[in-house]
Amino acid sequence: MWTMIIVVFMYSMIFITVYGICVSIGINFLLVKMNIKEKWVVVGFLHIIFGIIPGLIGKNLPFILMGGSSALFFFLLEEGIRRYSHKRKSIIMLSIIPIIIVSISYGLYHPYWKMKDSKITASEAIKFAESGKGFYAAQFPSESNQKKELYIEGYKVIRYIETEKIEPSKVEIKFIEEWEKGEIKGQQVMKSIVESRYGGMSTGGSQISGDKPPYKDNSYNVM
Repeated sequence: MWTMIIVVFMYSMIFITVYGICVSIGINFLLVKMNIKEKWVVVGFLHIIFGIIPGLIGKNLPFILMGGSSALFFFLLEEGIRRYSHKRKSIIMLSIIPIIIVSISYGLYHPYWKMKDSKITASEAIKFAESGKGFYAAQFPSESNQKKELYIEGYKVIRYIETEKIEPSKVEIKFIEEWEKGEIKGQQVMKSIVESRYGGMSTGGSQISGDKPPYKDNSYNVM
């Protein structure tokens, strides 16, 4: 989740900067032709108005608040540069601000933190996989150290789950079904990989191998 926020923030800052510069040029051009006292108040107000316009068009309250606050920040930064640009130390301090922002953004988006945030446990992977497999997965235990035993058409059927950690953010899950009736034995395995990424989880690489059950189970149908 946090990595997605940082990525959106980094890309939105480019748009905000370009949009803010264009708005500033337009406002300053208009104010040159107008004799208004307390120009900074008018400039700040117009910045906020132009900042919330995209949110108003999309009728999105979070965008309205973000646009208005971003416009206010942009105005204050611009006003600070204008007022204190004659002081060398102030210029240096203001120049450091973007470097600090970029450094913090890079640090938060670094693969180490990304990997740390994306760690997933076997229990979490099983729970997510079962939610996506519907009624079929509901016929299996909810933990990897459990087994479910039942009888179907005279066959002794055992169902259980095995997990294997591929990476800190990837877990391979095997839904295993074994059956036995006299000398008849068989096994069917359905594999699925659960991956945690950018604050969310997804499944992929599903495949079925082994034998086809010789009995008909009305609770589900595996092809």
